Amino acid sequence: MVGHFKVIWRLVYGILTAGHTMLSVVALIALGLWVCGCVAIEIITKDPDLASDLRTEQIVEENFGTLGRSCLTLLQFATLDSIAQVYFPLIMVKEWLLFFFLPIMLFLSIALMNLVTAVLVEHALEHAAHEAETERLKTKQKIKAALPALLDTFQRLDVDQSGFITKEEIKHVSLEMLPPKLLDHVSVDSMADLFDLLDVDNGGELSQPEFVEGLSRESIFQVVPRRIYCWAHFVIFTFKIKTF
Repeated sequence: MVGHFKVIWRLVYGILTAGHTMLSVVALIALGLWVCGCVAIEIITKDPDLASDLRTEQIVEENFGTLGRSCLTLLQFATLDSIAQVYFPLIMVKEWLLFFFLPIMLFLSIALMNLVTAVLVEHALEHAAHEAETERLKTKQKIKAALPALLDTFQRLDVDQSGFITKEEIKHVSLEMLPPKLLDHVSVDSMADLFDLLDVDNGGELSQPEFVEGLSRESIFQVVPRRIYCWAHFVIFTFKIKTF
């Protein structure tokens, strides 16, 4: 039950900490819409040809009649919400308006929205790294508490009491012999796989320091990549859904 609340808290925390970024983006969008709305009043609303042409007269009046309408219309460009019926007739009458509408679409709907995604993903990765570091410290404490049991495990695995364990000695032993506090952090299917993972020099045998230090190292450093990957995947997937 506690695990579910931790997941919910991570999501809520991510939304709360993204508030500053979102407010900055909203302010930037509002400023951009206001500037472009003022320009639209000058080059579209006050253009006599557009105001008198039957194809564009109603569009100019309904969409660019006032500064407020101009900003609301240009907001559609940020979301790409049925904008063809607005800009297409205007460009047919005044071809140079393409150079007004195209930068708005590129800046508001593509560049700015992708920038928001990139900033939030970066923030999510930083949060995941911080959380992973906290988890790593907790794992260190678990390892410290499990150290006596880990040394006892090595002694039981060292059947011939040679001070070394070989793959033959442990390949038929169950993983449940490992301390439960460490077992959750080691991604192997058998003791033979664990031996291959810890035997970095391919010497065919593990001393007590190699066994203890290697198992501790794997337990600690598997925490970070998994946590960061999960956060990054969640954020990217979420914004892909919102974008499309």
